[in-house]
Amino acid sequence: MTLMMNKDNIRESILSHVNDASYALYYHDKFGPTFGDNDFDMFVAEGDDSNEYDCCWCMPNCYEKKIRNPVDFSIED
Repeated sequence: MTLMMNKDNIRESILSHVNDASYALYYHDKFGPTFGDNDFDMFVAEGDDSNEYDCCWCMPNCYEKKIRNPVDFSIED
């Protein structure tokens, strides 16, 4: 299960269940939180020595619902 909260409008929050539990989470030293198989990824760009998680990707594969409309996006602190 993944939950994307919209702090401004709770009705726009999305709750999505994973279709296959073996794809629920992925862990790697160059990846931040990763859900599914590219459903929601944050990672360090190849060749980036800063080790900042500056690449974000969202593509529906393993979860019931798409959690974002754009495929690539950025996150600000």
